[in-house]
Amino acid sequence: MTYSAETLDAQQRAILRAWGMPEPSVDACSRAMTYADLRAIDTHGIAMLPIYAGWLKESRLELTAVPRVETEIGGLALIDAGHGLGHPAAEMAMHMAIDKARLHGISAVFVRGSNHFGAAGYYPSLAASEGMAGMAFSGTPGRTVVPPLAREPGFGAVPFAFAAPDLGGSGILLDIAMSTVAMGKIVMAQRAGQALPEGWAVNADGKPLTDANEAMRTRLLTPIGGHKGYGLGAMVESLASVAPGAFIGGHDLLSGERGQYLEIGHCLLAIDAGQVTTRDKFQSRSGSFASMLRNLKPADPAKPVMTPGDPERIAIKQRLRYGIPLHQKLIEDISEIAQIAGAKLYL
Repeated sequence: MTYSAETLDAQQRAILRAWGMPEPSVDACSRAMTYADLRAIDTHGIAMLPIYAGWLKESRLELTAVPRVETEIGGLALIDAGHGLGHPAAEMAMHMAIDKARLHGISAVFVRGSNHFGAAGYYPSLAASEGMAGMAFSGTPGRTVVPPLAREPGFGAVPFAFAAPDLGGSGILLDIAMSTVAMGKIVMAQRAGQALPEGWAVNADGKPLTDANEAMRTRLLTPIGGHKGYGLGAMVESLASVAPGAFIGGHDLLSGERGQYLEIGHCLLAIDAGQVTTRDKFQSRSGSFASMLRNLKPADPAKPVMTPGDPERIAIKQRLRYGIPLHQKLIEDISEIAQIAGAKLYL
């Protein structure tokens, strides 16, 4: 079944309100979730509602939480998310980083006590829309990535995202996890009853695993690009989790214990490079760079070269025209969640 973005927006808002979330947080969550679904990042939009419902049932979420600034000095700040969903705190952090970058040229705002924050690319795109470069780093709720030479995971499929500004709105936007695939893709494969491509996951002996049900049980993923992805993942965790004092993959760094809450951390960065040239020049040159990449001679004339972010832009056009597809099992899950919460059903 396919649905318009407006329908999915109404559905997720209805459920979040029924769960008791304050309206500003409902707005932030729905903006980020719709961003993901329109760009075919299907694992990070409305498909997260069943997972959020599970965390809520386990008392691992405080949906009435309001993010607050805990520490602020110069171009740096720390926000306490209050164990709510990560979208409101991360959006607040990026807007704060943008404001501070206007004064200091560069700013980093950290978040602790948070939760899943959706598609990482949403937050740097806010900086790009203001003529700045943006970055987002985040921890995850579990340790799933098995480093080279290891037989157990060291951290999660931590995401990194980067956006550069472009006057035409078609600049570079990179959004990747430090695992070969995000855990959400394993969830989607299991939900659809599909086998996994070899190389996505491994078993407890480090052997390739293609059974989605078994992969969901073991939850062991390979790092993207082997040792290189492992190194980048360590960088992301250092900024997103170690710096603000968050957990590493749902476990306390020192004791290794799990708590009631997931204690995820984020780092949102804004860079106003226009201060060393001009903002118009920075945006113009960023756009020229993206165009240069697109104009490279393709290996196959029928498949032009794309820049990071182009597949998502293509998806937006298609989904605005034809709708956003949802698997039947997900529709059933959301319908049940709405019924239990006492929310209106739009699907």
